[in-house]
Amino acid sequence: MWMKLFQVQFVYPCVAMTQEIEKLLGQGKWQEAQAKAEQMILAQPVNPRAHAYLGLSLYRQGKLEQAVSSLKKATILDEEFWEAGTKLAQCLDQLQRYEEALEVVEQFLAIKPSDSTLLHLESGLRRNVPEKITDSWQKTTFLDHHHVELTHRD
Repeated sequence: MWMKLFQVQFVYPCVAMTQEIEKLLGQGKWQEAQAKAEQMILAQPVNPRAHAYLGLSLYRQGKLEQAVSSLKKATILDEEFWEAGTKLAQCLDQLQRYEEALEVVEQFLAIKPSDSTLLHLESGLRRNVPEKITDSWQKTTFLDHHHVELTHRD
């Protein structure tokens, strides 16, 4: 009896809400998806998928700082939620927070090492974080502006 009551009150409404949010996202109705995701979070504040939906809808609206916050919550609630981690890294990359983005990418590459989006992000981010350059050719072409001296002779 208890399990049936739990399913009716909590599981089924969230399944329906999940489907509705996914439909709205698929239709490009970002603000409506955001509102539904916020409702879902009120119903289930520790549901990582709800926070990820909110983060994705905010990302699509260009509200990157807010998206970062929601996506971080999703990845904290589920440390293996690599899809949310990927979107989080993309947000951080667009905000030019390269070191932070690279840390997120490395965390989720450990979980999903063959993901092409994460691998692509990693290679791009390594170019933007000089301390993390591993390719020997890149190391030789990177100029440290603090150590370059220019001289002019007449």
